[in-house]
Amino acid sequence: MMDREEKFVDPDLFKDKQLFNTRNPEAWDPESLPKREVKEEGNQDSYDWVKIIGQGTFGVVYKAVDQATRKTVAIKKVFQDPNYRNREFLIVVELDHVNCIKVHNYFFTKDRQTNSNEMATYLNLVMDYVPETLYRVLRYYKKKGMDFPDPLGKIYSYQMFRSLAYIHALGIVHRDIKPQNILIDTGNHRLVMCDFGSAKKIEKGEKSVAYICSRYYRAPELILGQDKYGPAIDTWSIGCVIAEMFLGEPVFPGQSSKDQMIKIMDLLGTPSQNEVTAMCKNARVRLPSIEPTDFKKRFKKTTNPQAIDLLKKVLCYNPDERITPLEALMHPYFDELRKQ
Repeated sequence: MMDREEKFVDPDLFKDKQLFNTRNPEAWDPESLPKREVKEEGNQDSYDWVKIIGQGTFGVVYKAVDQATRKTVAIKKVFQDPNYRNREFLIVVELDHVNCIKVHNYFFTKDRQTNSNEMATYLNLVMDYVPETLYRVLRYYKKKGMDFPDPLGKIYSYQMFRSLAYIHALGIVHRDIKPQNILIDTGNHRLVMCDFGSAKKIEKGEKSVAYICSRYYRAPELILGQDKYGPAIDTWSIGCVIAEMFLGEPVFPGQSSKDQMIKIMDLLGTPSQNEVTAMCKNARVRLPSIEPTDFKKRFKKTTNPQAIDLLKKVLCYNPDERITPLEALMHPYFDELRKQ
């Protein structure tokens, strides 16, 4: 396994092998790179507001058109609490990667709060508009009764790992990866990781809230209450998303935290005491004895065996033994992409 304390590395290159030809390798030293400047400019009257395209705990996302350029954009409107710094804003303005959402500018507005007559300040992030989500793409294939095409699964999986390699190199953990937070441009099949509302820069050994990440995609160490986790929780989430692509449904659809752990054990078997300790040192749990299921039996016969092998390396209990995004990009499943 690679040294987890590695320095910033180019997600396009690993062990001197080209992974994806989109970046200038000489420009990948974060100390020498100029910081991308995201300016406060424009106002709500600078845009034609088309419709709401997303809504969640951390804000509302609108489809809008820039009146000056006639370019379609997405605007995320987030309540600006004066008592707290906006962690998402500090993270997204730093992102500059083809597989991560990009903020072009921002502005503030004053509006009445929901269910209140009081005026409040809102931060508006103007971002790329990407028309679809992976969630909607998967639903399309499910409704049609069609298997998800392996070439698409390969292309999307590869870009997911590229996105993770990039944000993890910056010290960012997304903490809420799921199909709804992965955008797809179906015109060119570019994948974009979005919604960094739960994201955080995490130092090794730093305490963070364990009750994070949507349940179906929550890593087992989080379920056990680990509050000193790292980027491996994102890798687990990506594994769940990839598995869902080929299954046509969530791989671990737990109805509660306890049921979620049982669903995981139905595939991986009961973790050993060493694995439980690796996930959460202070965990005091009594788990039922469940035999693991052969991964090949869990997936459809048409699923690429190399994709299944990759998932075995991603969906493992011990976070330190879980494959890293860079290691995943070197997996034989992606050889065809790297040769192109």
